Amino acid sequence: MHSEEFDIAIIGAGIVGCATAHHLVRTFPNRSLIVLERREQPGLETSSASSGVIHSGIHLPPTSRKARLAQRGRVLTLSACTTFGVRMQHCGMHVVVSPGDVPHLTGEMRGFFELLRRARTQGVPCTVVPPWNVRKHEPAVRCIFGIHIPDVTVIDVPTLVRAFVHHAATRGAQFRYRTPVHAIERSGTRYHLTTGTNTIRANVVVNAAGLDAARLAKTAGAPEYRIDLYRGEYYEVLYPELRDAVRGLVYPVYRPGSPGLGIHLTKTMDGRLLIGPNAQRIPTPAALTENRTPPEPFLAAVQPFLPTLRREHLRYDHAGIRTKYVNGNEESDFVIALDHADPPLVNCIGIESPGVTAAPAIAEHIAELLQTRIAPC
Repeated sequence: MHSEEFDIAIIGAGIVGCATAHHLVRTFPNRSLIVLERREQPGLETSSASSGVIHSGIHLPPTSRKARLAQRGRVLTLSACTTFGVRMQHCGMHVVVSPGDVPHLTGEMRGFFELLRRARTQGVPCTVVPPWNVRKHEPAVRCIFGIHIPDVTVIDVPTLVRAFVHHAATRGAQFRYRTPVHAIERSGTRYHLTTGTNTIRANVVVNAAGLDAARLAKTAGAPEYRIDLYRGEYYEVLYPELRDAVRGLVYPVYRPGSPGLGIHLTKTMDGRLLIGPNAQRIPTPAALTENRTPPEPFLAAVQPFLPTLRREHLRYDHAGIRTKYVNGNEESDFVIALDHADPPLVNCIGIESPGVTAAPAIAEHIAELLQTRIAPC
């Protein structure tokens, strides 16, 4: 079987893999680097299903790796978008307690004050606002009070992914598509990546394979990471008057420990209004398109704060899969681990939301892990 040699191999061309390639070719400019992707283009799997929200960190446990990387990543992501000319929409976010939440107000208030605590611990600017203030920004939304987080942005994720690819490639990185990696095998001071058509031999491997990352880590002799898969589905609001009346992001109060942030409203870069995602556990990635969730659960989640929404306004739009690392804690966290030091293997496990926000910071962290492991040329 034909083989090729590289200093660094990255598995996965989602936004994390592409951001990492972009960062590593600048950090280690004299090292050869290849990115291996099983799909025909970059960013077609988890990244493609993202709503493009660059999160403030308000929903994250302040001491978590997610929170730290989201805070740093937000700065780096917005800077990259400015540098590369990627479209951005500074729309802000409202987290609302609706009239329909009154019967459960005690639980809602616990979640509400926990969000405020997390925001203030992390230095996220936010304001508790009355309903008339919310209606000034979001005239279609009904609530009894809410939190306004002004520093939230929506970006064009596919364009940012392509920009990372382009700028990495101009510095010598190679991108190989339709090249699934079946296994990572240690062989002395190198790794052999078997792809079915050839073998890639690399001194350093970064496993950013998304849905396949935990399985590949196991083939390399790394710890066995347990992950759960969750399907997140979106519906689009087709009714023009309602679509145009929603201007930004409107979320329900998050309950810590929930698998998602709750079904919410997202105004996209192209002016569409999406409702979702839900968080439905599935056994395998093949279940992504099976047994679509009907619109009723989405209506039930959103009508308390968007009362004019009707079933006939909705059309099924798309679905994606998030991987959650199972570690026994109430809220999952990212794993970015140097599981083997010699030769170096970095595994990225459970990179779900806020993965888009955190991607450049994850890349920066990976470079720090490798800094003393890759000798200068």
